[in-house]
Amino acid sequence: MHEAFLRSTNAFSFAATWHKGQTRKGIHREDFIQHPLRVAVRLLEKGQNDQELLSAALLHDVLEDTDCTPDLIKKEFGENLPEWIKVTKAKDNNIYLELEEKLDKGEASSIAVALELENSTLIIDELNGRKIAQTLNINIIGTIGIIVLAKQKGIISDHTFVIDKLKVHGFYISENLSNIIKNFSCFPHFYWEKLP
Repeated sequence: MHEAFLRSTNAFSFAATWHKGQTRKGIHREDFIQHPLRVAVRLLEKGQNDQELLSAALLHDVLEDTDCTPDLIKKEFGENLPEWIKVTKAKDNNIYLELEEKLDKGEASSIAVALELENSTLIIDELNGRKIAQTLNINIIGTIGIIVLAKQKGIISDHTFVIDKLKVHGFYISENLSNIIKNFSCFPHFYWEKLP
């Protein structure tokens, strides 16, 4: 337990160092580290005190929104990223830089990479990023859309369980959307193709 606690403390320090000087885009322009810290605090408020989970919450934007590399994370924490995670940078840095003027680094790089891939679908939840991706004719889907699709295809049996689990871990879903999703079986298939 002591080692796990130390790991999450190190994760906060590591994330704070990499996010130093960064601010979130938008109206509030808060220090970037506030977002991962809020995610970790929400987990604690929900009774989630697993230090590995807290570390992941604190580090979740480091690769996406800084110049940190998987090798640096491995050096710091002694682990590789899972094999299914591929870190890719856009080949055209000009598009990325143009997008970064309007979006945080993670959304900007995701959209720039999606523009370079044929027939890609971008998983994106941030509203401004979704709007920009759509204007660039990028196919998008959000976390909720993936859950609904998984339910429709029989990959998961209970979509409400998955959604409730996300909410426990700090994922925000409006009550209105939550109620629609919980009753989605009464809607025709075409309705769900339009959901995030």
